[in-house]
Amino acid sequence: MTINLVPDMSVTQAEMNDYGYVWGGMLPLKPAMAKVLSKVITVYRLYSDDTEAEIDGTEDIDNDIDAGRNYLYGVEKVDWYHYLISYITNIINNKAVC
Repeated sequence: MTINLVPDMSVTQAEMNDYGYVWGGMLPLKPAMAKVLSKVITVYRLYSDDTEAEIDGTEDIDNDIDAGRNYLYGVEKVDWYHYLISYITNIINNKAVC
């Protein structure tokens, strides 16, 4: 699945791959964006051995930062796609101005 509107433009797929996480179904996030998105979508902590773990919220990210852990985070492409569709649908239905 190709997604042209990525959730965090400050990190690329190539950087995520260089970090050691290579599954193509994940979109990478840096901690700041992970904290924002964790309030509305499932966010994962990515590990350099190509595994991930779901975070429980912003406190998990804050704990990682406080402990000096330099993790990348991510959202699954399918989840991001569904979030975008829902967001756009809500804008259209409510006739909100962006």
